[in-house]
Amino acid sequence: MTKQPQGHDESELFEHIREQFSPEAVAAIAAWLQPASTNNPEVDRQIQWFIEQLVEMLGTDQYNALCEELGL
Repeated sequence: MTKQPQGHDESELFEHIREQFSPEAVAAIAAWLQPASTNNPEVDRQIQWFIEQLVEMLGTDQYNALCEELGL
């Protein structure tokens, strides 16, 4: 698992995500971020951490099912 970026309040962030986004939207966001790549390893690490957190919010089985349902 990728280490959490420093200096961020993750609980508040993910509380807002749960309130504002459907599980389908969370799955879509995580799926679309998967291929993201930059020329900055720190940015790539943070993106990967965010993807992992989104998938963890849903649970792997639900994430996979939603991605299949959405055609991702």
